Amino acid sequence: MGIEPVMQHQQGVALITGASSGIGKATASLLATSGFRVFGTSRKPEAETGQPYELVPLDVRSDASVHSAVQSILDRAGRIDLLVNNAGYPQAGAIEENSVADVQAQFDTNVFGVLRVTNAVLPIMRRQRSGRIINVSSLLGQVAPPFLGVYASSKFALEGLSEALRRELRPFNIHVSLIEPAFAHTSFVGQGPSQPIADYDAARRAVLAFARQGVERGMDATDVAQQSVIFHHTSHMCASAVMSVPRAAPTRVFLMRLAVACGWRPNTVPMSSAWSVRWWITCARTWFRSARGIVAE
Repeated sequence: MGIEPVMQHQQGVALITGASSGIGKATASLLATSGFRVFGTSRKPEAETGQPYELVPLDVRSDASVHSAVQSILDRAGRIDLLVNNAGYPQAGAIEENSVADVQAQFDTNVFGVLRVTNAVLPIMRRQRSGRIINVSSLLGQVAPPFLGVYASSKFALEGLSEALRRELRPFNIHVSLIEPAFAHTSFVGQGPSQPIADYDAARRAVLAFARQGVERGMDATDVAQQSVIFHHTSHMCASAVMSVPRAAPTRVFLMRLAVACGWRPNTVPMSSAWSVRWWITCARTWFRSARGIVAE
């Protein structure tokens, strides 16, 4: 089936990766109730009773799976107006504790997976001369705490890819946004290191305990999903894509708690140290970039 011409009254078609749980599921449900025809994806889709969107099999690590899923959606819906790249997972542990294979697997999902799906959808959006791509990043795409460095590095890569992509696609009326949540209350579980080292055990446990607590107390996944609806209907450069701190905690409290989990102790290491200064600069830069529309348009 060919691509249908753009019509203002036409129902929008959305593709959401990683839609079987968490932010992806909340996004798919919210977009469906907002009037979109939604196709969510999962490696092993299991439809639920009353689910307001269609689930299709897609493994972002496989070129063949990605192209098959995108073609299936195009055949059934005739177009794709919105792509939300949400599929991903966090690889935990010290850098030394992770093998090259661990890091390659992390990037294969969190970065190359986004690239595979985006490149499969872009020919459709370019011919439509319209579209919106939303990449779900993280606050850790701005600063990398210890023991989550592999995951953070994949999000750093996603940020760079997204910033370049938004400028490349602007002539085609295709907009690119980033969402950078901190903790969201989901079943998002980190993958432990394949070769743990005893010297890191205490520090690793402290940081990962903080992360688990943050997820348990985090913002509702629907709050993050809401941004996808906002961004799809907003093409201005001031459209903020940054959700960088939990709703219940001010920025300073959030950063100080993470600093403590990472080893800082009051009255022992000044908060003016290079590490903490970088956190504050990064936080300020994140909000500045958002206000100036550098992160999203």
